[in-house]
Amino acid sequence: IAGASDLGVQLFARGAKGTPLTPEIAINLAAVNKRLLALARQQSDDMRSSLVEAGVRIISGHGRLDGPGAVVVSTGPQGTAFDRVEADTLVVSVGASPRQLPQAKPDGERILTWTQLYDMTTLPEHLIVVGSGVTGAEFASAYMNLGAKV
Repeated sequence: IAGASDLGVQLFARGAKGTPLTPEIAINLAAVNKRLLALARQQSDDMRSSLVEAGVRIISGHGRLDGPGAVVVSTGPQGTAFDRVEADTLVVSVGASPRQLPQAKPDGERILTWTQLYDMTTLPEHLIVVGSGVTGAEFASAYMNLGAKV
């Protein structure tokens, strides 16, 4: 309970003198999102360190597959430097970016992408989650449990 505010949860107790206290919970959405982003960064850093310790060579840049067992990576500014890597096993981590529908352009206020949700400081009363993937299901479940009508 003492560390709950670090997680974005604020606890209050109210009650008349001599009666049992009634707990009340408030959510600090900005603190919740700040903690989630910090945890994600830490997890990425931990995974990167583990891979490097295991002898994995990590190359950051833009790449393309170049036949079986090879990848070409542009590592320089504006694609000026290239690195061709051959290996028995290649892991291409492409990252993720939100999909934007032409008929529902995100404006950061009323229509948001999953990345913009992390900038919210107050819990919306209502929320519609469009998407059937894991990310959509996680956001729907999280906001419903925080008290939004999803």
